[in-house]
Amino acid sequence: MAEDNNDDPVYFFVAHEITDPDAWGEIYHIIVEKCKSPFVDIIADNFWGGYEPIMSVSSDDGDYSCCVWRSKPGSNIESFSSFINNLTGRAATNSPAPIQMQIGAAAMCGGAWINDIKRMTKYGHALAYAGGEGQLYCVRQHIQKRVEYAAFNAKNALIAQHSKTKDELLEGWKVPAGCYPLFTAYLSGDLGAMCIWEVPKKFNLVDFQSMIDGLTHDLTENTPVFKVNHATLINGRLLHFDFYFHEAVVAAQSTPRPTM
Repeated sequence: MAEDNNDDPVYFFVAHEITDPDAWGEIYHIIVEKCKSPFVDIIADNFWGGYEPIMSVSSDDGDYSCCVWRSKPGSNIESFSSFINNLTGRAATNSPAPIQMQIGAAAMCGGAWINDIKRMTKYGHALAYAGGEGQLYCVRQHIQKRVEYAAFNAKNALIAQHSKTKDELLEGWKVPAGCYPLFTAYLSGDLGAMCIWEVPKKFNLVDFQSMIDGLTHDLTENTPVFKVNHATLINGRLLHFDFYFHEAVVAAQSTPRPTM
């Protein structure tokens, strides 16, 4: 399949189910060593073949990692899948997908991702996300009822369009107290979404699963869900509900919500 002629960058999501932790560590070490060099611009030097990492989240137990990439113009899912499998295929089972629309990542860029990697090598952790006192969870949502899911998104877009405050949005979306959406990547086709949430510290995995299942009912299968390892959250300092709210309202007012 030929690459597209569109000059705009395309965004891709990939879920990594880590099958060989040692090999995953080796890949990470190679990337870290590249990032540590003050003389190398690994984006300009085409280290990733023109692809630019935007954000990475990993699970506390080390079983999962989810990443967002910005592509070179004209890229497509076939070329990205080949790239990501060549990069990490020996260490993980990869599930890549093109992103139709994302909320909460407008200010993120590859340069900040690299700076976070450098910070981790020096201090043992990346810059903390800019949110509140809660903890972060990630969920991959798989569509079970296509038409109903499209209607659900349309209803949420209408609520966002008319929300004057953050509280109005949360109330309209029926989000439980203390829970805040920070990032959503709507995937093209019938592939669902990937979301990051801030939830109260008292939440455990069962609590989060119950919360997210209650929001989407039986429209999506929400798996995997995992607690994010804050220390290895790369380029997450701009995750904040203030930014999410603004982007959600702007998106609802200016562009159609993904209808799948």
